[in-house]
Amino acid sequence: MSEDLAPLTPATRTWSEWRILRWFLFLLICVAAYGPHYLEAFRPPPNKLGDFHQEWLSARNFAHGGRAYAPQRDIAQEHLGIPAEEAARLLPWNAHPPVSVLLALPLGTLSFRDAQLVWNLANVPLFVLSLVLIVRGIGMPFSATSVLPTAALTLACHPIYSQFQHAQLNIILMTLITLGWHFDGRRDFGWAGAAIGAAVAVKLFPAFLFLYFLASRRWRALAAGTIVFVALQGVALLVLGVDDCRTYVEQVVPSIVNYESSRQNVSLAGFWLRIFNPHPNEHVDALAVSPVTGLAFSYVSRLIVVLVLVRLAVGARSKFEHDRAFAACVVGMMLASPITWPHYFLMLALPLALAWQYVRGIGWRILFWVVFVLLWLPNYYFPSLVLGAERGMMMYLLGTSQISAGQNLTLASLPNYALLALLVLVRNVRDRTGRSGAVSGGGEPATTVPVGGGP
Repeated sequence: MSEDLAPLTPATRTWSEWRILRWFLFLLICVAAYGPHYLEAFRPPPNKLGDFHQEWLSARNFAHGGRAYAPQRDIAQEHLGIPAEEAARLLPWNAHPPVSVLLALPLGTLSFRDAQLVWNLANVPLFVLSLVLIVRGIGMPFSATSVLPTAALTLACHPIYSQFQHAQLNIILMTLITLGWHFDGRRDFGWAGAAIGAAVAVKLFPAFLFLYFLASRRWRALAAGTIVFVALQGVALLVLGVDDCRTYVEQVVPSIVNYESSRQNVSLAGFWLRIFNPHPNEHVDALAVSPVTGLAFSYVSRLIVVLVLVRLAVGARSKFEHDRAFAACVVGMMLASPITWPHYFLMLALPLALAWQYVRGIGWRILFWVVFVLLWLPNYYFPSLVLGAERGMMMYLLGTSQISAGQNLTLASLPNYALLALLVLVRNVRDRTGRSGAVSGGGEPATTVPVGGGP
């Protein structure tokens, strides 16, 4: 068995020189391969627009006395100086909630490139904070040698690169979700709920995590989360005004249904609707055209996920069991959301770390690494291996070519299967004694493995 995949034994507590050298060489390869792309992503060239243009255009237009939710195709020509034909390819509205606009308002006076640089730099310490809380909370020892695999895997992680390339909201959400889990483990339920409530205000889909608080009877967390969510919405209403908030509710939220069957949507809704009721713009051949069947499978499968998660949370007694239930709910959040984009995978740090640390048995470890690779690499990577780079990119990233029902069920749905497998992995993790919840009152796991050495 490979040293990097071996379970914890006294012999693997100390890294060999050869193992350190392997990780060091891998880190150098990652720096050479990905470093220039990260440097470009932090402050993009003038001809590259990522998702952050939505927040920046709203902030810029608001700073100039206009509406934050003005039609983006119009204000893009004014503030970005792009031609009408390029602006026509943008979304008609900022697709993100008003509270996310508040976060970007201070950057409205900067140029787009400088604003993205500041946004990305501000997200770096939040990302580090999240990792530190997860490593310490799960009990993963971190030494000087742990920096090598951590840095290498970070650079090679496509969701992380996508975060900085598009200056997205995922690190903010990751931090708030991690804080919610951290405070829940400390039994500071008010702060736990407040963190999740703030995440829901930034993006609506983390509201699914209230299911954990409800099933665990964390009433204080539910109350605090609701109060924080309502308070932040009130601030957005006062700052942006009624018209902007009405535009978001009446124009943006209903438009979500147009993207539910996207080949980029890795939620259960996306999976079933692509099979039975794909939108014409997605160029996906339906296995059978039956909108009712697609909706039925979508709702039933999500209900099954909810029931599994409720059982986990209701039966949780020890800290380990609550950690497992919370992490499983994070995966369930991705599956149950109407839309889950692949770059959301950054928020799976907690369930991945829990599985990395506690998964047992060679079969489970192999499954973990398959899931890890599928979530770590771009969703078009394996289709490109099968179909060729250009065709894979066209069919699965850009969505401009027709894909068959068989290709949809296989290559295009690999991330969907990875999410389901991760839920199964987290559901079945056990501590190192073989019990599902043998953690002391202090929350320390019975045994630990080094970062980069597990599972």
